[in-house]
Amino acid sequence: MKSLTIIVPCFNEEACIPLFYNEVSAVMKDRNIAWHILFVDDGSSDHTLPKIRVLSEKDGRVAYLSFSRNFGKEAAMLAGLEQVRTDLAVCMDADLQHPCGLLPQMLEILEDPSVHIAGAKRKGRQDQSFLRRIGSILYARFSGCTDGATDFRMMDQMAIKALLSCRESDRYMKGLFDHIGFSTRWIEYENVERQAGKTKWNIKSLVSYALRDLLISETFIKTVFGFVFALLACSTLVAMIQKNMSLVLPMSLS
Repeated sequence: MKSLTIIVPCFNEEACIPLFYNEVSAVMKDRNIAWHILFVDDGSSDHTLPKIRVLSEKDGRVAYLSFSRNFGKEAAMLAGLEQVRTDLAVCMDADLQHPCGLLPQMLEILEDPSVHIAGAKRKGRQDQSFLRRIGSILYARFSGCTDGATDFRMMDQMAIKALLSCRESDRYMKGLFDHIGFSTRWIEYENVERQAGKTKWNIKSLVSYALRDLLISETFIKTVFGFVFALLACSTLVAMIQKNMSLVLPMSLS
């Protein structure tokens, strides 16, 4: 029997914790796999951690880590991956915007030994504002990531070890998934609204997150350098043409 760790970063998600646990339990019921949930409390200031502790005491399949303060989702995912001792692991959001119903399909995909990652990507942007749709498209284009790709990915031990070998202090998980280069099979799904609580993301935080990730994205850096070098080349060419014209004109006048 294979085993699976479900890594769940949490920041002020007290309303979602019981809902997430119930949903996962229903989906994974009677599955021929030993599954566990690893909640990573990212310095929550509400009752997220107490609710996780209650679940952990009730169900031995639930474990948790707790940060001393808010370090961010990327750090939470890394901490979770470092604790994985199972055959497979998957990263999921606590707000149920990552549909638990996709887990069985991901498990089936990873039965193929040639596939090391099963990823979920959103299709359609009808529920987003015009500015956010444009921002998402541009972000995917310049970061080099698959459009609609999420952190909701199930991976085997080979992919996990490769991700852990990347020791960047500023991590960009979507970029690292592409960097390690393992074969990925995608599942498309319609965007799902969070089931409870309030989103932690606003325009300011989304822009800040995107800019930070773009600045450490290899594709974005190559694009910027390419643009700068092209601009310098054009400027040099224009300067050479102007210099040659200034030499030719006096000679023609004489």
